[in-house]
Amino acid sequence: MLNRRISAKSAGLIQLALRNRYVASQIAGSRSNLSRPTNITQNHLYNISSFSTSSRSNNANASAAIINESLDSAVKPPAPISKMRKPTPDFKPRLEEFNKVLDEMVEKSPYDGFEFLTANLDNLNKTLRLPYYRYLQFIGKTLKKLLAKSLEESKNPTGTNLSDPEKIFEYYVSHKMASYDCYLSMLHNYILSDQLEKSIELYAKYVENNQGKEMGFRIQMAGYISYLLYITKNDIKLDVNYIQKVFPFESAPFPTVVINTLKNIKAVTDKKLLEQVRNAANSVFSANIDVNDPKIYSEMRSLAESGFISEVGYKLEKLRRAAALKNEKLPETFFTEGMNIYSRANVGAKSLFLWNEMISSGIKPSVESWNALIVAVSKKGDKSDRKKYIDEVFKRLTDEAQLKPNANTYCALIKSYANVRDFDAIEEVFEKLVKEKLVPVTLKVKCEYLRGLALKDVDRSFGLCNKWIENNEFIPDVPLINTYIEVYVSTRQFEKASQALGLIESLKLKPDVATYTIILHMLFSQTRSRGEVVNQSALKDFLKEMTSNDLSMNSVTISLMINGLMKDGMNYEAGRSLFDYFQRHYPLTRTHYSSMIQGEFQAKNHDGAEALFERYIKTHKKINNNVQMYNMIINEFTKAGKYNKAYEWLVRIKTDTKDSIKPNHFSYFFLMNDLDKQDNVELAQLVVNNLAENTTLNHYGKRLPGVLTSLQKKGVKVPDSVFNVAQKEHTQKDQ
Repeated sequence: MLNRRISAKSAGLIQLALRNRYVASQIAGSRSNLSRPTNITQNHLYNISSFSTSSRSNNANASAAIINESLDSAVKPPAPISKMRKPTPDFKPRLEEFNKVLDEMVEKSPYDGFEFLTANLDNLNKTLRLPYYRYLQFIGKTLKKLLAKSLEESKNPTGTNLSDPEKIFEYYVSHKMASYDCYLSMLHNYILSDQLEKSIELYAKYVENNQGKEMGFRIQMAGYISYLLYITKNDIKLDVNYIQKVFPFESAPFPTVVINTLKNIKAVTDKKLLEQVRNAANSVFSANIDVNDPKIYSEMRSLAESGFISEVGYKLEKLRRAAALKNEKLPETFFTEGMNIYSRANVGAKSLFLWNEMISSGIKPSVESWNALIVAVSKKGDKSDRKKYIDEVFKRLTDEAQLKPNANTYCALIKSYANVRDFDAIEEVFEKLVKEKLVPVTLKVKCEYLRGLALKDVDRSFGLCNKWIENNEFIPDVPLINTYIEVYVSTRQFEKASQALGLIESLKLKPDVATYTIILHMLFSQTRSRGEVVNQSALKDFLKEMTSNDLSMNSVTISLMINGLMKDGMNYEAGRSLFDYFQRHYPLTRTHYSSMIQGEFQAKNHDGAEALFERYIKTHKKINNNVQMYNMIINEFTKAGKYNKAYEWLVRIKTDTKDSIKPNHFSYFFLMNDLDKQDNVELAQLVVNNLAENTTLNHYGKRLPGVLTSLQKKGVKVPDSVFNVAQKEHTQKDQ
């Protein structure tokens, strides 16, 4: 049977390739552990001066190179001989000329293009002395075009001298020039022509030839679809365990994604077959997800802390669908964990949505769910009302639900009072706990109390912490120490911050990502306050040490590093190099782009800032775009005195987003306020006209109506629709 052939050959290759990737990563890990630096507190934290240099005249390119070297911490194997050979100096223009001729031949016919390629490439390389994969930079697009035209020709073969797409692709593979897109094109071709055996074997070959690299979702999806189609058409029993081994998805794709992919590539039109594939995909999807798996919620916490809130929602939706496919009810854990994750990310509205969903599903909330609700209401609504909501929820827990509060309940209560800055309530709760012994005053309760107290009186909190340590009553957790460091750094008390940091070493605690991020902030702040620039070697050691402690940078760490290098002209070239590195290795958020764009404006590199924003717009489907990003570039161009550019970007909010994003009153205020000061009536009239077209905006804020009144006195015609909204704003303000 073909299934045996797949299992023995293709699946064997896939599993071997995946195993080799795992072994390679283990070897790399063990090598890096051999040279692990000493504890961070010994190396850097008490030697802050080593982090800076006395001058800002350091070679910027050298600094950038040091940063990139430190970030590329993976162990790389020795380069092959062909890689080490020095190419001829004129290789670039010669390859560009070669590509030009190749493209002309491909346009003539795929057959002529391939004949030219095979007749000349090897001879050319004898002169240029380059590894073949380097050719992709110059001829990659043309090679992709050649294969695409050959595949198209094979669908309707007419005439003579026809090209063979399989032969072309095999040539690419043998010369290590088969790109991701070329593999994908061949996979789709085999699927469309119902050559599913070949498609599965090609997927296996791709896995084997790309060990140690990112697999790529579309390639995995093509292989996955090939297998689902094959077992469906041949009436073979679905083996979920086999699929989980062969297709290393982080989690199986949504069944709707599988079906939409089949429809998009026009692989299946038969409704019955589509439904059979959907059922198979449903089985794999639901079997691959355990709604109670704590690893899933741990991953979501990491995503939320890195700012990827939409990814958290995506994972929660996967859990919902998996439970529905199994005809199971979502457990209380799903709702409680989700609420806690959203609350930690300051998205109280989503936490409350999960609470309402849990109640609607018929679950009777436990104490832990009520604890999550206490924190959630401290993150949502008007700040003046939040204390009232906290007290109401606590009362409902005891009176309505008739549950007994536990230690975690009082932790949630103290944390919530800290969120609304009600320090008297924090003191009252803790004193009541100590005196009345309502619940054991656990380590967690003490940490939460000291953390809340630190926001009001950090010296008192830190002193009490040290006293409890000396009396052997208490060992603080790392988040509490992070709070002390952060508060002391924010008030520029660096010596006390270092003392707090010393607790991590003396108590033999393990620093977390937040610790390193706060320390990084402290180091940047100190060097900037002395008018110095960051010592790149010390930064390199700092980053190496962080990775040696099995910690990876999160979104906040990345933003801080970009800000630290770009702010006040600290080191623009190093900042740019760092940003380029992060683009290649990390999923960047709005915050990262904002930091870099604002840094470029500060460097007066307006064209570079605008180009970066253009790049941001192109990737906005992956990065949640919003009006604040457009407001930022409008404001920056306004501050630079480039008013026409600012107006251009105001107009582009509508054209770029096809009205999916609407300007708010800040979008207009930044520019109109400056135009008013400069008496630029002509451009101000255009901005006011644009405001009049924005009929969905019925709130102008506190300051924009006054600017409109001033501009009207200078001759700007303010339409009645705009004037009415402005008047309404003034009336509400007076009331």
